[in-house]
Amino acid sequence: MKLFRKISIQKFLSITFFTLVLSFCIYFFAGKFFEKTAYDSLIKLSANKIGTENIVNVVIDEDSIKEISSWPWQRTFYVDMFEFLEHSGAKAIAFDAIITNQGDPENDQEFINRLKQLKTVTGGINFSKNLNTKNEQENLKIFSKKFALKVEDKRTAKFIKKTAYRAYQEPINNYLESINFIGSVNTALESDGIVRAFEPIIYMEGQYYPSLPLAIFLQINKAQKIILYDNKYEIVLQNNEIKSFPLVKVSDKSIQYIKWLAPYDENSWIPHKSYKASDIIKSYENILIGEAPIIPQEEFKDKIIVIGATANALYDLKITPVSINLPGSAIQATILDNLLAGESIKILPPWVNIIVMSLFVILIFLLIFYLSPLLSLVGILLLGFFHFYIVLFAYTKGMALNVVTPYIFFVLTAIISYSYKFSIEDYKKEKLKRAMKKYINTNVVDDIIQNNEDEIKLGGKKTELTILIADIRGFTRISEKLDPDEVTSLLNEYFGEMLPIIEEYKGAVNKFIGDAILAVFNEPIKDKKHPQNAILCATKMLGKVQEIRKKWKLAGKPDIGISIGINTGSAFIGNIGTPNHLEYTVIGDTVNVASRIEAQNRQFNTQILISESTYEYAKDILDVIKISSVAIRGREKHIDIYEIINILDTNETH
Repeated sequence: MKLFRKISIQKFLSITFFTLVLSFCIYFFAGKFFEKTAYDSLIKLSANKIGTENIVNVVIDEDSIKEISSWPWQRTFYVDMFEFLEHSGAKAIAFDAIITNQGDPENDQEFINRLKQLKTVTGGINFSKNLNTKNEQENLKIFSKKFALKVEDKRTAKFIKKTAYRAYQEPINNYLESINFIGSVNTALESDGIVRAFEPIIYMEGQYYPSLPLAIFLQINKAQKIILYDNKYEIVLQNNEIKSFPLVKVSDKSIQYIKWLAPYDENSWIPHKSYKASDIIKSYENILIGEAPIIPQEEFKDKIIVIGATANALYDLKITPVSINLPGSAIQATILDNLLAGESIKILPPWVNIIVMSLFVILIFLLIFYLSPLLSLVGILLLGFFHFYIVLFAYTKGMALNVVTPYIFFVLTAIISYSYKFSIEDYKKEKLKRAMKKYINTNVVDDIIQNNEDEIKLGGKKTELTILIADIRGFTRISEKLDPDEVTSLLNEYFGEMLPIIEEYKGAVNKFIGDAILAVFNEPIKDKKHPQNAILCATKMLGKVQEIRKKWKLAGKPDIGISIGINTGSAFIGNIGTPNHLEYTVIGDTVNVASRIEAQNRQFNTQILISESTYEYAKDILDVIKISSVAIRGREKHIDIYEIINILDTNETH
């Protein structure tokens, strides 16, 4: 918490503002430019269900045009198909086409006359928002009276007005009077040119009209009325059963997203069984002359037939999430399949995406802060796969979740969290290092900080070292005359002056033993000239003590002196203790000998004594006097000890 207190309110607000702006930009741009592409991919990936057998397509393809007649066809060819299919027992026929141009008058009149006799045909119509278009008032009255729906519109008045169309495209003469049902074939084309949704209900001049698939659905189910809301519409059937479908408000439309289906066969992405229009027309002609039809009429009994063009030259191929050239009639059949099955894609509201994304972001944050980098990275990858599985599962159930935006936030969360964690850890390490250096040698602390906990374990090594032991003479007697605070103050000042000198000569204070210092040379810092540097360190320590004595004398503090013993030899250095409590120390005969040599200073009234092993290493730079051969407890042989008189040459040391 102290770390957070260091952050000023101004800095906190700046970071928060920057984060919110960044988040908004990511959410906006990812949603606008990337989510649609991801949506298309997931829609195609989750489209694993083929169309129902109750719906079939009759396609006007290239072969049909070659076999029947050059384009455009006489209108009677259409009615030939209508009659054959209706007489075969078709439940409904959707004609995904708009007949606007007058053809051969005689042929058109025959088409109209025969069309009047049919009961199951629903024709296509196109609506326009062009301000310059307007239908004749009389025609509009006839149109609305015959084809308008009973709709209870509960949307906001402002939005209703925005969704209004100005006119419908007038078909050929007497077409509307001759056909029983009409449905809009308008496509809800998005800005990128892809069809992902449709507009189920068209609002024009205070009246409501169905899309072509909805017109078929209403014809089959004999609905009583439709209730239109901002986010859904409900169809009330005769038995008071209610069918509900989700809507999405866009700028000037209420649209329903299509749940796309898998292809019926490998030749195209058309999800329903298809028949060539030429085969239907020939079957009709065969019946007229008393021959068997090419396609048995039983195949169309109780089926819903969607007739439309698939030939490239007829320009009715659309770009969709599942195919870049899906015929418009196949789209209408897919929408109709959705309506009959009660299915659609529900675009989940932003708050759902935000909640899901926030939960995963929090989980990523916790993983990073409570697990090691490797485990947290594995956890993040698993979370990423799990999130993708949730999104894909949601799509198969007709619910569209964002996928790109969350992953962008996941990556940003990981980057920010790792950066924050490592900066905090660096801060903690630095703080720990400063604290530990008050207790442990700087170089040992650096070694501990650089290694992780698993690498710091019991054990060590035996190596050649030089041990320096320095003791304040008579300090026990001095401390008895002082209170504890004064003793602590004196020792702290003394140690504070000695420690930098030891480190200057590449030594490491291993421990403070009361008022004594045990310093090690050649570990953890490697130094080929550790005996020479230990001797130079000792002489400088003596010089510093002289300065302390003068300073303390003026301050009325006790007079002190020190004695130093130095020995070189093999010793164990490393971590001892228990797995939960370690001490970095040096032990062995070399340490004991150094301690005994330091004690000899009192007997011979000297300040620095070194062992013969140390002297052998450093004799080129020393002027010494052999003091004595002394017996060391635990050793059979006496060892020679030397007092340093003068340092001859130090150019090659330090």
